[in-house]
Amino acid sequence: MKDSGIPENIFENVYVVSNIKEALTYKKEFPNCCFLTKQGEVFFPDGFIKTGKKSNILQKKRLLEQLKEEKNDIAQQIESLQQEIIKKQIMKEENKKKLKAED
Repeated sequence: MKDSGIPENIFENVYVVSNIKEALTYKKEFPNCCFLTKQGEVFFPDGFIKTGKKSNILQKKRLLEQLKEEKNDIAQQIESLQQEIIKKQIMKEENKKKLKAED
């Protein structure tokens, strides 16, 4: 066989995993191995992590911030509606008492 110049063991201890969580789990068990995720992240034996596209990370970070803001807005709306419901329930009870008093 002709020598290609590529070491035969270049992919020794290199494994493809589904996601970051799986890579981190295996990294703890096999610290001398390299793990590649299907999304392109690489976990090297020395602890270095290559994340792939930076723009994708920035987009995800922006999306996370937007979702946090949206969550806070919805929480405020819920609080406001709950207070409104309580006020309506109090008014309803007061109106019932007035009607009974008129009878």
